[in-house]
Amino acid sequence: MIGACAVFLKHPNLWPSASALCAFALFGCQPQSKVPVKAAGPWVLETTDMSTGPDAILWNGVIGVRASRQGLISELYDINEYEQSGEEKLKSIPTWFPPELTPPAAGQNYGQSLDLRTGTLYTHWNGFRQTWRLVPGEPQLLVGGEGDRVVDFRAKSVKDVDQDFVKRLDDYWADFWETDIEIEGDPEAQRAIRAMLYYLRTSIDPGQNRSVAPMGLSSTTYFGHVFWDADIWVFPALMLLDPERARSITNYRLALADQAHKNYLQWKSAGRPTATGKVKSGGNPRPNIRPLKFPWESSVTGKETVPGPSRFQEHISGSVAFAVEQALALGLAPEEEARALLEGVGAYYVERSEQISPALFELRGTMSPDEYHTGDNDLYTNLLAERFGRKELFKNSWSRPKDEISYLTYDNDGLRAYKQAAAVLAIYPLQDSRAEEQAEVMIERFAPKVIKNGPAMSESIHALILARLGKSDEAYEYFTKSWKPFMTDPFLQFSEKRHRPITYFTTGAGGCLQSVLFGFAGLRLDDVAVKGAQWEIELNDRKVLSCKPNLPSKWKSLKIRGLKVLGKRYTVSIVGDKAELIPEVK
Repeated sequence: MIGACAVFLKHPNLWPSASALCAFALFGCQPQSKVPVKAAGPWVLETTDMSTGPDAILWNGVIGVRASRQGLISELYDINEYEQSGEEKLKSIPTWFPPELTPPAAGQNYGQSLDLRTGTLYTHWNGFRQTWRLVPGEPQLLVGGEGDRVVDFRAKSVKDVDQDFVKRLDDYWADFWETDIEIEGDPEAQRAIRAMLYYLRTSIDPGQNRSVAPMGLSSTTYFGHVFWDADIWVFPALMLLDPERARSITNYRLALADQAHKNYLQWKSAGRPTATGKVKSGGNPRPNIRPLKFPWESSVTGKETVPGPSRFQEHISGSVAFAVEQALALGLAPEEEARALLEGVGAYYVERSEQISPALFELRGTMSPDEYHTGDNDLYTNLLAERFGRKELFKNSWSRPKDEISYLTYDNDGLRAYKQAAAVLAIYPLQDSRAEEQAEVMIERFAPKVIKNGPAMSESIHALILARLGKSDEAYEYFTKSWKPFMTDPFLQFSEKRHRPITYFTTGAGGCLQSVLFGFAGLRLDDVAVKGAQWEIELNDRKVLSCKPNLPSKWKSLKIRGLKVLGKRYTVSIVGDKAELIPEVK
């Protein structure tokens, strides 16, 4: 195995973890060397168990590769491999790996590790050593062992590469990690957050202008379709840390605006159906505005691909517009196209709504984000309709379900059980001022009623809101619940369900990162700065980014490196209730 040693010596960024390096020092590359892989540091995720857990995932937004514990490809997904008709499902393409690089049968002294610093997966046993690294922006895998070779999955070819190729890859990862979140005092949370950053950022290729599915390119779960997950859960998590990747989510929606208008025309020609009947009345949008109806499940064409009642989750169009509005503020969307989308969504909501008094509208027959309920006047949906519909009907309002205590999730809400957070979405991400005034009582009423086997995002929203209320330690408890039961795999892959290895759930990771950024760090993108802000930055479209931190007592400090706003880079350094904004100079 002289060649394998040479690879590691020539390319330090390909080295294994410290524990594995100790074994190299003691035993060299002898066939029977023992390589312990238990002393994982903050950057290295390791296992010595070949039999349990989901296969590792390597992805780059172009291709997704599932790597078995034995170093074999078990699943392969390509961003261009969708059915072009019907439900337009993502296809699992036939796995292929060159026979000459296929590892031998596993032996003793097994270990597999993922180094987040370099995106390198190591597999070893006895004298066998293998490294895998996906090439950014390409359907290619760099395989190290007895020399470095690139496997091209589309061409089904193998070629040798030189040191310059590997150096360019090393330089890419060095630049990648100039953006980081550093937590002092909580090594377990640090590892989890860093893993989320790694997986979420590598799930999107900024050159594709394609959005991200809830499971990315890790499986055919949800068919690779795009939901509100991309706009409401992933986009905000990346818009300040990796705006080029966030921009891809926006570009995808803008590119499919024409189809969104066709979706509206089809809805109108079908008699304007709702989940419970037909729209009886509605406003008339201005003739120069094209109403836009975005699909609940979107794929390559932007048509509605879901056959069931979920297509009546009317909040989807507003969720798309909400993300585009944020993109506009951050310079991540062309102004003319973005404003046309916002107006088009507003025009659709006007037609979809029914007027119940001269200045009051309602939305009947919608499915709540809770997904357990279909009925009238879902709070989150109506607030989105009001936000964008007011561009058409100035000073008009949409019905807000409520009782004598607070807002409710929807009309006739029995406050029994919810699949996931719904009413509290009015507090965040919408930051509706009247809902924020009720934040404390709404959290007390709704948070305990989310079912235990629901998806991860609910707890992250509860954590964020509690942090903003100044209850940071209580928020920390919810924050821990939002990721710890979902990341039991040794490679910290995020599962959609607790203790069920259905990975990788980009939505859950996005929610947790938002808890850190907009909850504990106290960042806020809004019309005005948060009261008591430590600093603020003026954005486009009369928006402002401000900061009022809310660190939990366990965290000694929090540092966000590589925050990117309107082309400028900053470090946000937070200690206690003090936050400093430091310009970065390259």
